[in-house]
Amino acid sequence: MKIDPSKARRNLTALMLVAIVAFAVASPALTQTLPVPVAQQDIAAEPELVAEVMKATGHAADAIQVTAGPYQLVVTLLNSKLVSPSAREAEAMKIAAAISQAITVNPRFKMVQAFHIDYVAVTADHAGAHIVDAIDFRKDPKGSFIHHKS
Repeated sequence: MKIDPSKARRNLTALMLVAIVAFAVASPALTQTLPVPVAQQDIAAEPELVAEVMKATGHAADAIQVTAGPYQLVVTLLNSKLVSPSAREAEAMKIAAAISQAITVNPRFKMVQAFHIDYVAVTADHAGAHIVDAIDFRKDPKGSFIHHKS
């Protein structure tokens, strides 16, 4: 049996077009995501944790930002006057103690596995910023948050 090259090319072209159309129709369905369960949605600013950080450090509320996701908290301290890494680390330990207590009693934070403390310097005109220091704490198997050094 002899195969006609022009028919084979037409059949192959038609098959490729069908595959492309099928992929184009199926891809939106494949890329759609299911709604995220409420427990996993990002939780925005956390004013009660800002209050805990204020008590532990004496920083003003406008110099503290605390945000939470489903698994991690981020504490940002803006324009801290602490110049030495050891002073920032000592303060971070106080913050850790304060917010560890607050998040362990709040069921909303039961999935939190770590928190991160950033010391950020922001220019007076808010046109620029840079991270001065970053300190991490991770939950151990017993549920305590331990200072993580890498």
